[in-house]
Amino acid sequence: MYKDHPAFRKPTDSNISLWRYQDMARLVSLLEYKSLYFCRSDLLPDKFEGSLPKGNIQHRREVSMKLMQNVDSFREF
Repeated sequence: MYKDHPAFRKPTDSNISLWRYQDMARLVSLLEYKSLYFCRSDLLPDKFEGSLPKGNIQHRREVSMKLMQNVDSFREF
């Protein structure tokens, strides 16, 4: 079931089509296997594809440290 989400803008025209061009081999594969093709991210030309920004990595470290502190303080009880 579709639900609106504030992070995604809904098109103003409800009859709008989504277009994606692909080669014939991929189209045949889509029809034959009834599944989408996704290239491995390490084969894409952008070396940063799929990587996390440095700020995200730092934030994860900080959250992990806080969680560990909470676990340690919980064990004291």
